[in-house]
Amino acid sequence: MATTTIVTAFISNANSARSIDEYVMLGTKLLLMPVPTVCFIEAHVYFNFFHHRSSFFPQTIFCLFEKSDNYMYKRIEELTAFAPATDNSNKDTISYMFVQCHKTEWVRMAMDMDPFHTEQYMWVDFGIFHVMDSHVDFASSLLSATKNRYEGIRIASIKDLSATVDDTVLLSSVQWFFAGGVFGGDKGSLYSFAALMASTVNKLIARKRTITWEVNIWYMIYRDHTSLFLPYTADHDSTILDNY
Repeated sequence: MATTTIVTAFISNANSARSIDEYVMLGTKLLLMPVPTVCFIEAHVYFNFFHHRSSFFPQTIFCLFEKSDNYMYKRIEELTAFAPATDNSNKDTISYMFVQCHKTEWVRMAMDMDPFHTEQYMWVDFGIFHVMDSHVDFASSLLSATKNRYEGIRIASIKDLSATVDDTVLLSSVQWFFAGGVFGGDKGSLYSFAALMASTVNKLIARKRTITWEVNIWYMIYRDHTSLFLPYTADHDSTILDNY
């Protein structure tokens, strides 16, 4: 019996970093893995790219999810102070931030469904394959990672977590305390993480009229709830799965 359910999602046109075709190519590498997976995806993407070949993904449950289903979209008009300091404005859009900050919610939703009855859940970015060296390495690393068990939030960390960063910086520029693409653990810890994330996001919108990168908000949460987290050293490369 599987010990871990993978959770992933794809929302198209959140930015112009990659085409839908490119994202689907990358995501297909993940969905083909023989691991129980829940994938949240828009109806037009599912029916255009996956429905006709759903038999190729026997361990993937596709859940239709539209942009407007993201709770942050209901508050988009409040984000009057959104002005990230970025050299890639085509990528770091409000829609992109909404997708990134919704990862913990998708994990919560998958745990509520609990289709595979696993105690461990693991978020993996839909396009994670782009940081891997080969299909063989990817398969080996992912399958190995899903066999691990953690009581807490196992999460990839790049920057020294003991560093002090002012909230003004966290609200304006990306800080890679966490890698972003992979986190997981037991249900209880992940439910706590999701609740803390939703609460913090809503407070930022209400009080600061902005939103920021999910990794920055995760760091805000980490500062106040350090014991919840089980960080491991990684980067935006194969170590993000190898060291999980």
